[in-house]
Amino acid sequence: MRLFFIGGWLIALLNLWGCQSHTPVDQEQVVRSDTTSSIREAPRIEVKVVPARRETFAIPVLANGLVEAARELELSITASGQATTCNLADGLVVKEGDLLLALDTTDLAMQRQKQRIALDLAIEEKNDLIFTGGGTRGDDNSVNPEQLKYFELRSGYRQAKQQLAEINANLARTKLYAPFSGILSEVQIQEGQQVNAGTPLATLMAPSSYRVRLQVLEQDAVALKTGQPVIILPVALPDVALTGRILTILPAVNKEGLVDVLADFIQRHDKLLSGMKVQVRIEQRLPDQLIIPKEALVLRSGKQVVFTYDEASGLAKWNYVDVAHENDRWLAIRDGLKPGDQVIISNNANLAHDAEVDVRHQTLDRH
Repeated sequence: MRLFFIGGWLIALLNLWGCQSHTPVDQEQVVRSDTTSSIREAPRIEVKVVPARRETFAIPVLANGLVEAARELELSITASGQATTCNLADGLVVKEGDLLLALDTTDLAMQRQKQRIALDLAIEEKNDLIFTGGGTRGDDNSVNPEQLKYFELRSGYRQAKQQLAEINANLARTKLYAPFSGILSEVQIQEGQQVNAGTPLATLMAPSSYRVRLQVLEQDAVALKTGQPVIILPVALPDVALTGRILTILPAVNKEGLVDVLADFIQRHDKLLSGMKVQVRIEQRLPDQLIIPKEALVLRSGKQVVFTYDEASGLAKWNYVDVAHENDRWLAIRDGLKPGDQVIISNNANLAHDAEVDVRHQTLDRH
């Protein structure tokens, strides 16, 4: 019984010693593991940087407009009568000088023939007066100017000549010619119809004179200049972009605070129509702006932030910025950066202040 008690005690003592001899080793491993974990460096973030720089910045101004013809005329004729010739039809292309309309001239032609006879008789009477006055028949220069004037009035020559000129003028008014090359529309007359003087007959438009009338805000209008380039985007032709330039800036602001601007086409398109809706893109150029790419900007708690690379420390730095202007690719910074700052433009969405980064420099393309 005594031997059993002593043996059990020895076994317990040996177990206790064994446990105590392993505890320091396990603790050392745990401590070493924790220490290694705590001193392991976080991986550096690879970023691209570009320098902030000052240069001219282009702001797009978008405005809606309509195509209109600078040369558009409502055609009418100054005589009345029946249309014997009618070369008017919607969509007809005509050239300057083409005969468009002619009225019946039967009565006027008879009047002209009668008046030519009257003029011939007046000439004979004038020649008789010249001869009896000491001059040579048929030679107006054979008498002095005062005598000739009297003979022309006495014979009725001047009156007959004036009346013939009036008849010829009336005959000329019975014909309508194209004043310029263009396309006819809104034709209101057909051959054989009666035409009244001054009645609208058709509209003639010159597609070569197409321009755009648009409206811009007055604060945008004051920055525009004649000759400034524009891009014209017809709404009905989504794949078409035409170059143009500002032709005129009308010097008045309407009740809505808008200014009318006329733009001329440099490029033209055969599907352009008068009255077509267009969108016009005008680039307003602002000199001496601090420019960075748009991808450099991130939002943190609703505030605009740009990270820059500090070469001395190798760390990313957090900068609050104030954006003055923007376009589709670039930002103009009013405050928060200075020229030459190395702006981070990649992997900046989750970047932290004083984060260690590996840098790749990138060329800043011209905007």
